[in-house]
Amino acid sequence: MNKIVAFTLLAPFAAIAADVTPVVVFGQFADPNEGAFTVNVPRDWKVSGGASRRAAVDIRHVVHATSPDGNIEIFLDDPNIVPRQVPNAFMGQMGMREGQVIQGAWGGPLLLQRYRLGHEYAREYAAQRVCQAQFTGGGELAQETADIRRQAQALAATIPGVMVRAGAGDAYFRCGETYGYVQATTVEASMQGGAAIWGVLQMGGFKAKRAEDATLALYILHSMIASFHIDPQWQARNDRDQQALTASVTRMQNNMMANIQQQSAARASSERSSVVGHPNNIDVMSGWEARNKSHDAVMQRGSDARRGTTVTSDPVWGNRTVSNDSNYYWTRPDGSIIGTNTDTVPQVAGGGWRMMSK
Repeated sequence: MNKIVAFTLLAPFAAIAADVTPVVVFGQFADPNEGAFTVNVPRDWKVSGGASRRAAVDIRHVVHATSPDGNIEIFLDDPNIVPRQVPNAFMGQMGMREGQVIQGAWGGPLLLQRYRLGHEYAREYAAQRVCQAQFTGGGELAQETADIRRQAQALAATIPGVMVRAGAGDAYFRCGETYGYVQATTVEASMQGGAAIWGVLQMGGFKAKRAEDATLALYILHSMIASFHIDPQWQARNDRDQQALTASVTRMQNNMMANIQQQSAARASSERSSVVGHPNNIDVMSGWEARNKSHDAVMQRGSDARRGTTVTSDPVWGNRTVSNDSNYYWTRPDGSIIGTNTDTVPQVAGGGWRMMSK
């Protein structure tokens, strides 16, 4: 029988040697609440979440994933995020103030708050919702911001009188000895001479207890965002429940989310070599110690643990460094890797494997 070696991120395999490089095998998580979405998550992780709905126009798609050993927590979205409206002089005259929550026209809560760019919101969220953060890096994601602004403005041009602005950014931080990261994209829409409404189009992040886990967590986060898929039948039903203008805004949001997914796929691809153990690639740590050119001892131990590797190549993902304990290596579109001792296509974990060259 063909002996298959399947590496699943952070699973406690006592039989695997210490120098084996862990990689990720993904499975699919489907929204249990409304069937609104699917997303790829690491197999054997504890996963929860689903569509969180306050109103027809106030829906958050939430996912929370925890590694088997509890060292990594990854989150997409948050059910407590609500739409925002920029305060104006008229509101001040009515006794309304920034930070106050009022009822929106749709019946749900509306927070009065000045617009936050993506990196500003990421820092605010980390400090208010994750921990007493000590920020070590982050800022505007220039290319992502340019892309999302260009797309938002083109789509808004189809709605007379609407002006938009958008921003994408991130924040790297520490929570004591825990490493943290949040990225966010925010979009504001305003009518000429009218109210300015803004919201968090996308937010995700992680907490990791060890520096070497932070590289893995960043790769998994971007892989999850890239794989996020709205069910078209759910979307059609949801659009029927909304007014025509609201449905247009929803379609605009979905198109921008597709752009964010493409950006995350590109980031995950560039991070993959670090995840599977290239000893000289520490770019994904740039928000923590590497950003300040000071690497602590745990980073060195992480590098030492990734000896005994070989480089494989794939036409989609390029060169990828893996442990050298197998004769053949296989990958598939979600970025999973497994190794085998024969050239027989593995029939595990959902199939779809293609051989990598060495």
